[in-house]
Amino acid sequence: MKKFGLVSSMQVNHQGERNMPYLTSFIFFSSTWWLLSKAPLPPMVAQLMLGATIAVLLTGIINLKIKISAHMVAIGGLAGAFLMLGINGLHDYTLWVILSFMLSGIMGWARLQLKAHSPFEIYSGFLLGMMCQIVVDNIG
Repeated sequence: MKKFGLVSSMQVNHQGERNMPYLTSFIFFSSTWWLLSKAPLPPMVAQLMLGATIAVLLTGIINLKIKISAHMVAIGGLAGAFLMLGINGLHDYTLWVILSFMLSGIMGWARLQLKAHSPFEIYSGFLLGMMCQIVVDNIG
């Protein structure tokens, strides 16, 4: 995208430049979800991908109006996925839930230190990612 002039830098610092990367990501995520839903895998695999796909879509839509931390959406999705796997799974994911929350805090702190986001953008990103996984798990 940088080569074709669609973004000015690899960091995509300008909010308006994020639309094409979000759209491209959504296309690939939704394609992956569709393929996983047709594969002979446990349904939870496709559900996790669907949660990520919805998170990318909502992040792109929200980005049209306000800035949100995509880093925190991603780590929130990871934390939500481990939480749902722990609640619904046959294995104990407590350590993974704790580690993902700790990593979320470190990542949020780093984004604040870099002055890349406001606290609202950090918290809303995390909650969006987590809620996408929780909602998809509860409707699936």
